[in-house]
Amino acid sequence: MIQNTVMNLGFDPVNNATNITARSSNSNNNNINITTKLSSSSSSITLFDSTSNTTMQRRPVPLPKHDKSSLTSYMWLKGKPFKPQLDERPSERASAAGVVIDAVSIGSQFNVAQMEGQAASWGSHWSMRYLFGTTEQDDAHPTCHLNLTDRQFMGISDRCQTKVQYGYNRLRGIRSHYPREKWIAEQGKTKGWLCAQQRFAHAVGKVGRFYRREGVKSLPDFFFIQDDDTWYGMNKLLKFFSTHNQSRPYTTAGCTVRWPIQLVNFTFPWGGFGTMMNRHSLERLIKPIYCNETSTDPHTELVCFRIKENLVGEKMAFQDGMSVSDLMDRHAAMHPYVEYRKWSDPGYCMLGDWVIGHYINNYGIGSHEDAVLDYVHTDISLGYLYKMPGRGSCRNQNVMSCRRSKTQYMCHRMKPDDMFELNAIDAKKKSGY
Repeated sequence: MIQNTVMNLGFDPVNNATNITARSSNSNNNNINITTKLSSSSSSITLFDSTSNTTMQRRPVPLPKHDKSSLTSYMWLKGKPFKPQLDERPSERASAAGVVIDAVSIGSQFNVAQMEGQAASWGSHWSMRYLFGTTEQDDAHPTCHLNLTDRQFMGISDRCQTKVQYGYNRLRGIRSHYPREKWIAEQGKTKGWLCAQQRFAHAVGKVGRFYRREGVKSLPDFFFIQDDDTWYGMNKLLKFFSTHNQSRPYTTAGCTVRWPIQLVNFTFPWGGFGTMMNRHSLERLIKPIYCNETSTDPHTELVCFRIKENLVGEKMAFQDGMSVSDLMDRHAAMHPYVEYRKWSDPGYCMLGDWVIGHYINNYGIGSHEDAVLDYVHTDISLGYLYKMPGRGSCRNQNVMSCRRSKTQYMCHRMKPDDMFELNAIDAKKKSGY
């Protein structure tokens, strides 16, 4: 069943909010009002570089071995290449009243042109600040694509489908539908594709550490996660966000995939269409969590409960003082694909999209509300995900469909030239939503 809606991955209450209205404009007088409510807790989020006495008495979690700088291998500021020095603090907001958006792309060092196209097209929109670009160099195991053999590639697929008897929880069955050898061959998936599945977690972890280093004032109003072939219609997206209450954690996706509800209640974003969260959700994603201390914060209590629940084996990766973004990163880093035979159950039988969906939904980064953009159901009878095109943004998978689409919030499988063409269309339609 396909419905012409968009699924919100997250939206839940935050108390003690104060109204702040952000009004932004560009040179073409395209004014957009986004009314937000910043909670009293937002300004007091505890970061590792905070000067609070409580934090200073705690032992900070050191940077992981694969991240000594907290900077991604590529970075653009307002669409231009940018490489800050570690002693700089360049993360000031673009303007006092403007809407600020940051994004991270999951790319490859073998096709940086894709991310360069993003930076020069929608990454140059007046609302955009940083575009973080991640490649193999940002992975915990940057030579994975070189060292992984074809036999190991297929062995991981077999292991993830057969060795799933890790307790009994609602996510156990998902691992049994890890891509099969037949699908991998039909889709032409490479070893590099498999290695990139952990890059989603590494990217989120690295950007989270960057924000903590820069401080809470550096956080954007919205944060996007997407593939390197994703295009956003920034004018339409800003209009969309302006119609939704941003006073609470809010996370949505351009296209989400739902498992049959009778099997498991799990929804995850289809990575090529992007995942978008507001500042409140981003704060939850990057704040340090201390489970060995008594907490009165409901979100901290939820995170500690999920860690103990250990739905995907992430418990062994957690260390007090980590954030959820750190946990995602370390859990992936502890499972080199070339050492899959040494994995303890359940291993790392998660695709990048599944990882994002797991942490957003189960760790309270965002919780289910009503449908907002578009989603598709899965047919798991073949043992792998078969995504049927929806009637909304899920259909925007090539430049032809995007040209004709009335839901040009985002498009997937775009080349740089396609992004520039769609940018021009988005600019023409900015006053006619």
